[in-house]
Amino acid sequence: MLNLNEQQKIRIGTCAWSFEDWRGAFFPPDLPPSHWLEAYARYFPAVEVDTTFYAAPSEDSARRWAELTPASFRFVCKLPREITHTCKLRDCASQLTAFLRALEPLAAKLQVILIQLPPSFTPKDGKPALRKFLSQLPRDFRFAIEFRHPGWHRPQIIGLLERYRICWVWADTS
Repeated sequence: MLNLNEQQKIRIGTCAWSFEDWRGAFFPPDLPPSHWLEAYARYFPAVEVDTTFYAAPSEDSARRWAELTPASFRFVCKLPREITHTCKLRDCASQLTAFLRALEPLAAKLQVILIQLPPSFTPKDGKPALRKFLSQLPRDFRFAIEFRHPGWHRPQIIGLLERYRICWVWADTS
């Protein structure tokens, strides 16, 4: 269980740390990319790992990320698109288990796992899948969900997320 101070802390970070156009602007021009996360973590206390949307990290990568960052640093990892976009939260228990296992080396620094759903995931077709998926999520991880279809913005969905202690991510993309 998180203490109250941990829950109230606001952390600022970006959606990745390996932007080539940051070379020379944020990272020293001669700094090898293998040192970018360590340099990033000197200025920011958190990062969203966008690459996990495309594939689970290797155990070595996750362990290295943990080792290169200070104890107080936090990661937000996106659930893979295979689960959110391809399976649309249906019949994906084995993929979810494999993904969570891949994140084990980050356990102490994993702030939340982001479930970012596509705009095509609508309440009309997705409500039963969402209910079943949320009920199967392990309680030893924190999750947040971003709906990209406006039909989800309803009080009963807020209640569902509260029941499973899932944070609602509201992105203003206008």
